[in-house]
Amino acid sequence: MRTHLHRIVTGVVIGALMGGLYAWFGQAINGLLLPGVPLKPGGGDSLLEYILKYTFSGALLGGVASFPESKWLGTVLGGFSGALGLTLLGTLSLQGGEERTLGMFIMLFYLFLPLVVLYLPFAYLVRLGVSSQIPDQDHPELWARRYLVPLGLLLLVFVISLFSIYGRSERKAFQIVNQLIQQSRASSSVQALPASFQSVQGYWENAQGEYTLWLSDRVDLFMGPQPANSPLSQFLIVAKFENGFQFACIFQGEQTIVPYCTNYSYEP
Repeated sequence: MRTHLHRIVTGVVIGALMGGLYAWFGQAINGLLLPGVPLKPGGGDSLLEYILKYTFSGALLGGVASFPESKWLGTVLGGFSGALGLTLLGTLSLQGGEERTLGMFIMLFYLFLPLVVLYLPFAYLVRLGVSSQIPDQDHPELWARRYLVPLGLLLLVFVISLFSIYGRSERKAFQIVNQLIQQSRASSSVQALPASFQSVQGYWENAQGEYTLWLSDRVDLFMGPQPANSPLSQFLIVAKFENGFQFACIFQGEQTIVPYCTNYSYEP
């Protein structure tokens, strides 16, 4: 009983650390690459909420993966539970009726199954970390794995977090919007605002105080002219001020120098 409880607690701790450190590493690196830009993690969460979300998700998945005595059964259960949890969260945003039925069908085949494949390695790594903390009476010479395996997992999490770094076009877009906001604060009238902001209703009156910027792919909700090229390379930089005022600017890769901006009310 004590061994079983110890295994679950260890799995929860390892999963929480892996999830939290992944979120923190990615945001810390983005912050270093974009100094002076008030970044907010994708999805509109605050930095603390973003890290806690990944920490709790990792802890939950780690606990499920560590519950069975079998390492492989735990890996499968952890992968399926992680994918199921994220898929269920996605269905909460769906409306009722046929749209909800169709949306759940699409999520099952296009979101759930790929997520299972994504979460299975995470669950396996958690079990690997758990196993390293259980002394092997038959092989006492393997004592060093108790420290080497967690160190290896830490390095692996850091490497994986590098894939969450914003690309060059996204970083350039963040800098453009941030510079435009700073320029607008020196404007003496609505007519003196940067051209990109003159189409944003209420900007002069409401764009006051601190603000944050985040990246969004919800180009379908952008209520303004869009570049003529493929929408697959389009993205939004959303700005939100402390008083709730919000707008978005649309970009087409690195081609956009003077973006079109307009009011934007969607917030996940």
